Amino acid sequence: LEKERVADLPAEERRLREDLASHFNFVSGLIGYTSAVDAAFTALLQAQQDLLKAGAPQFAKEPERLFSCLQNAQKRLRQGIDSLKVPLESQTAFLTSCFTAADKADEAASLARYYETKLKQLQAEETKKSTASSQ
Repeated sequence: LEKERVADLPAEERRLREDLASHFNFVSGLIGYTSAVDAAFTALLQAQQDLLKAGAPQFAKEPERLFSCLQNAQKRLRQGIDSLKVPLESQTAFLTSCFTAADKADEAASLARYYETKLKQLQAEETKKSTASSQ
């Protein structure tokens, strides 16, 4: 039914729906990306800490300094992620409400077409009955 409703839409409406879906996918992807980058930094810091604990300075000339730089980078990254979090969540909520409104509009238009067809059928039947009874 969903594909039928979308297929019945004018080309411009279909394009707008596709753009809305693309934007939603981009925002969702960006949220996932920021989470993945944060998780990567966390894993990198843990691995560096494990190397330091194991006493493996041969993997880095200045292991403590590298660890400190990674911590600072992760702190800045998290600040950036935190500054994006609320706007991205708001955008996701807004896009979701757009999808909901579009679905409701599509459903209403589909019902209107259904009842319009039914009304025409009833009118045609009434015309046939009137014609048959007048003969």
